Amino acid sequence: MARSDRGQLRTAYRLLETGIGSGEAWLAGDRPLQADITVAVGWRFTQLVLADRIAPARLSGARPAFSARAESHEGIRRDAPGW
Repeated sequence: MARSDRGQLRTAYRLLETGIGSGEAWLAGDRPLQADITVAVGWRFTQLVLADRIAPARLSGARPAFSARAESHEGIRRDAPGW
């Protein structure tokens, strides 16, 4: 991953961190919507594919808790009916 790509990723996650806040509320309502799912999937992708290229300290904050909360939601879980 090029230096500029790492910088873009860090900037994107820093901006997301601001929008997520504490990670205890959904981004746009009382249930997860597309934006919430996109954040959770993007975070999981980064952990699975790019974590070895980004310093772990730069991947902290509310994102892990937000992603875990989204992934555990009945409508999003992989073990949910119809998945």
